[in-house]
Amino acid sequence: MKKITRHSLLAISSREIAMAIVLPFRRLWQVRLAFLLIAIFTTSWSLAGQTCDCTDYIYLNDEDFNVVHKFRVNSADGSVMEIGDPWFDASIVAPGLAPHGVAGDLNGAIFIGQNFVGNNPIMKIGCTGNLIDAGAIPDLNHALTNMGSRDGIIYTTNDDEDVIAAYDQCTGALLGQINVHGGGGEVSFWGYYQDDTNWYVVDRELNCVYTGSLDKSLYTFPPTNAGTELFCLDGVNRGMGLTRDADGNWYIVVRQGFSGGSNGVAIQKYSPTGTLLATINNDGDQGPNMGNGEADFWGARGIVYSPMSNLLYVSSLENCISVFDTDLVQQSSLNIGNPAGGAPKGLGILTECCPTNTMLAIDETICFSGTNETVFLQELIDCGSNG
Repeated sequence: MKKITRHSLLAISSREIAMAIVLPFRRLWQVRLAFLLIAIFTTSWSLAGQTCDCTDYIYLNDEDFNVVHKFRVNSADGSVMEIGDPWFDASIVAPGLAPHGVAGDLNGAIFIGQNFVGNNPIMKIGCTGNLIDAGAIPDLNHALTNMGSRDGIIYTTNDDEDVIAAYDQCTGALLGQINVHGGGGEVSFWGYYQDDTNWYVVDRELNCVYTGSLDKSLYTFPPTNAGTELFCLDGVNRGMGLTRDADGNWYIVVRQGFSGGSNGVAIQKYSPTGTLLATINNDGDQGPNMGNGEADFWGARGIVYSPMSNLLYVSSLENCISVFDTDLVQQSSLNIGNPAGGAPKGLGILTECCPTNTMLAIDETICFSGTNETVFLQELIDCGSNG
């Protein structure tokens, strides 16, 4: 029987983190923790009677000021509170890194990508905002737009190539790539979302949403053709942020042809099969809001859905965060302004769950096959309705 203290379970997420335990067998077992940030998941754990305190956290990349902000979501009213000022300052690594993308590593730390500096190495950051490794993935060698992670693999999108690339989180090695739609044509993947088994990207050049598997065996050299068109956007192009709610509906930030010049935008809601359900346009105002609680979302880029609050959070040049319900009604009183005039872009969200028990006792019989194996706590613990 393995006893696990409360401290060893800090920052466990029933949707986003799978923590491995070491079992006292004759051979050393691998210890792994898989952490997924960009999307919202539905993984369930199974330990009867376990309850957890769960909280959603939003991570926001500001490429102009070279920082990453972290916000705690209040599940009761959907408001957000910033943690740190900022949570991470990338200028300690180098000026002008332009943070892009958010993912997680095997030990619960966070990976932040960058753009426009050298070969775009990906940084590894501790949960308190401390820098662990400025080049955890040292040589990305392409224009990173977004990324996610699953079971020890980081998946990256590309601004000018038709590929999703897979990297080993421990070694930083490039494992392989897949072509999203055949390897040809002008592409630019910005919006990225993933669930337990698949990734989803929106191509702002071809104006469509594509999906493919997270199965790492598919990522090879030369790349395999492993993407599938899910649906195309209705009457617009320049799809940017991408997310999905608990009912499977899609929300996409779209750019072009809206009031507000080159940064005029709209948010569109699509059914799970790609039928346009609703659209909200920004009102054409330009420039950052100096205070909180002001409406609009000019220059929007990223979007995430919080399962705890059942609300959507959008990054924009006007507000650091603008908040909407799933009918695309703006919750202006919850908006966080952009008084410094930065460039808030990529958003990531994770759900952290801490068991309320002071100590857990897990008694599980597992057959040993004779080779190194991994056992995840997500298979043993269920946070119930809290997770």
